[in-house]
Amino acid sequence: MWFTYPGSGPAAYVSFSTGEPSKPRPSVQLTKDKSFREFQKYVDAKMYSRQRDSVCVDCPRYEVTAVMVGLVEFAGVGRGFGHMNMFPVQFVLHSIEKSTVKDLAPNYDAAEYSTTPIRFPTGYVSGTLLGPDGRAISDADVNIYSVSDPPTHIDEDSATTDEKGRFKFAVPPGSYIVGFNTFWPPSANAPYPPTYYPSTKERAAAQVVSVDDKEHVKNLVLKVAQSLTARVIPVKVLWPDGRPVPDANVWISQLIEGIDYIVHADKYAGLARVSCGAKSLSIRASQPIPPRIQLTLSINDYHVCKNIDFDIPTDATPQN
Repeated sequence: MWFTYPGSGPAAYVSFSTGEPSKPRPSVQLTKDKSFREFQKYVDAKMYSRQRDSVCVDCPRYEVTAVMVGLVEFAGVGRGFGHMNMFPVQFVLHSIEKSTVKDLAPNYDAAEYSTTPIRFPTGYVSGTLLGPDGRAISDADVNIYSVSDPPTHIDEDSATTDEKGRFKFAVPPGSYIVGFNTFWPPSANAPYPPTYYPSTKERAAAQVVSVDDKEHVKNLVLKVAQSLTARVIPVKVLWPDGRPVPDANVWISQLIEGIDYIVHADKYAGLARVSCGAKSLSIRASQPIPPRIQLTLSINDYHVCKNIDFDIPTDATPQN
């Protein structure tokens, strides 16, 4: 059963619109009274690692038992709630009648975990991302990389620029290089080559930034030297008999000149089925870009899709 209420659930999970129940569904108003606030406090409480590079995916401080009032929903045949639409039933919380807790702290090794947050030595690196025209690039991902060997553990190695192109990192004391478009390939929204601070395409030529505990290295200017030419290629996805496929996923429909790409299409098939896909197509930078791409899914049954591996074409050399 999928359990949900405003503010609850994992930080991120994957669901597909084609597998979700039809809307509208009954509306449930959450009662945020004292009982709920107490419940939420204990649910949110966690244990904290004493080691910076220790990853604890699920470290609850308390085991919470509660009497709840809410709505139970059935998704319907072939549909589901929550992660990957894999839950046929959902409980939507309305209120908490009462709750009890069990402290799990004694179950953890006190030498490795604490009941209170641990402050680790931290420095700060901030700056601004500018395009070739000198204007700020907003809503863009900037990455920071440790140059030590072995690399220093970084909790948050990417940051999204604000409306003025500003970014900021909190990192352990050490030496780093900062880059833009170094993790994802160029796209129509960010048609720029990989660029490292201050303005170079080569990682080896990047300027190293060093920072100490409580130090703030600020006013870095990371400038992109050029903009790549974006191309939009129409893609049509068909069933084997020639019928168009609605709600198909296409990777990638928008291309950048000078970079090899793989184009793939698939169709999500709902609860308990994964997807059916088309054979991947490679587009090399040295070849003319076709005026239209047509991809045909590999099965005839419109209702039953089986797992099909994402095969990388042998002649493809994807960049970044």
